[in-house]
Amino acid sequence: MQRFYEIAEAGQRMQVPLTQAQVLRLAHMCQVNIGTRVLDLACGRGELLAQWARQHELQGTGVDDSAAAITLAQKRAEELEVWSQLQFVVADVLAYPQPYHQYNVIALLSATGLAATLPEVLDTLRQAIKKDTGGLLLVGEMFWRQEPTPALCRALEVERDWLETPASLVDQFTAAGLELVDMLLLTPADWDAYYAQQWRTCAAWLAEHDDDADAPALRDWLHRSRRYYLHYEREALGWGAFVVTVPAERRPATPAAPAADDDLRFDWQQG
Repeated sequence: MQRFYEIAEAGQRMQVPLTQAQVLRLAHMCQVNIGTRVLDLACGRGELLAQWARQHELQGTGVDDSAAAITLAQKRAEELEVWSQLQFVVADVLAYPQPYHQYNVIALLSATGLAATLPEVLDTLRQAIKKDTGGLLLVGEMFWRQEPTPALCRALEVERDWLETPASLVDQFTAAGLELVDMLLLTPADWDAYYAQQWRTCAAWLAEHDDDADAPALRDWLHRSRRYYLHYEREALGWGAFVVTVPAERRPATPAAPAADDDLRFDWQQG
């Protein structure tokens, strides 16, 4: 099955259906400019960071748990001549952010499916944001486009709480002390273009590898996946990139020293 996904996605630079124009729009939404420090978690093949770095003089780090993806990300940075602005690391996505990091923007476009709840993901990400100024999180999440029926959940083989609605996602951001300031919600047409490219890629591969041992199974998988998308996923599932603010940390005020003739100065010094 993994091989089928690799074949289908071979012609795509990103694991989410974003066009180059939308990727650049996300940079504007995240206020990326000269000197911005960006951390891209689950960066995949590094397309977002590479495109942002080509347009803006940022400093970025991409993290993914796939060594193969990181190799492709490094190659992409070289192709776009932005390798000096970026570094790519093979690591556990949610273990990488640490309190000593000082990023202005942290992106995680593939938050759905991680072994953590959204509040846990947000807590993990925000600890690596620059403390004195705060910053922005760019979080990609799937959501229910419409309230799912029991029949739909059975067809998708999921529970109702597998996904949230956009409104309930905003509630979770608010509960975490974050404020939604922008978002990019994909349309069914965006998904159509994304999956159609995969269908074309699979069809071309099958035409060239008809004698491959996996060809019959891939053809069957392609047929079922296409029907599944058109029958269930297209109208029921959505995806969005949400930009939320992380406020600066408030440092405790330092008490002013009392005047030299203040009778309480000894107590203040001891306190």
